[in-house]
Amino acid sequence: MGGSNKLTIVSGTRFGRWSVEGEASPAQLTRGDSLRRFHVRCDCGAVAVVQLMHLRNGRSTSCGCVKSERLTDRNTVHGHSSRKRGISHEYRSWEHMIQRCTNPKATGYERWGGRGIRVCDEWRNNFEAFLAHVGPKPSPAHSIDRINNDGHYEPSNVRWATPAEQNRNRGQARRRVL
Repeated sequence: MGGSNKLTIVSGTRFGRWSVEGEASPAQLTRGDSLRRFHVRCDCGAVAVVQLMHLRNGRSTSCGCVKSERLTDRNTVHGHSSRKRGISHEYRSWEHMIQRCTNPKATGYERWGGRGIRVCDEWRNNFEAFLAHVGPKPSPAHSIDRINNDGHYEPSNVRWATPAEQNRNRGQARRRVL
C-alpha cells in the first residue's frame, strides 16, 4: 500500500465557527500514542489549538463566543443595555428616574420620591413602554423632564428637555409656590 490513511485537513476547512489555519504539533499520550491537533481561528477572532477528534465530533465548534451570545440574547429584551455596547442614554435616564422615585438611598430622593413623585405603573418595570412614549433622546444635552414639576412621571407629563428648558420649568414651579 503506497498511501497514507491519514485524514487530510486543509487550511480553511470549517468546523462550526472554527476555521483551520494549520496543523499543530500532536499531543503525546502516556501510552505512546498521539492526538492530532490544529491551529484554528474562531469567527470572532479568537485563536486556539484544538484536537482533531473534538473538531470532527462537534465537541468544539467555537471559542465559547456562541454560548456567551446565546446568554446575552436570552437576557436582552430591548437592546439598550449590554456589556459590549454599554448602557444607552435612554436606558440610563429610565433607571435614574426609577431610582430617584423609589430608592430612599438614591441621590435626590427627597426631591422626588420623598415628596410623593411616582413613576406610572406602565413604565416602572417596562423600559420598552417608556421608550415607546418618549422616543430616542434628541441630543446628548437633553434629559428627561416633567412638564408639571408637581406631577408624576407618566405619558402626559414627560418630555426630553435641554438644561435651559428645565431651568425655565423649575423657575415656573418656584413662582407658583410663592
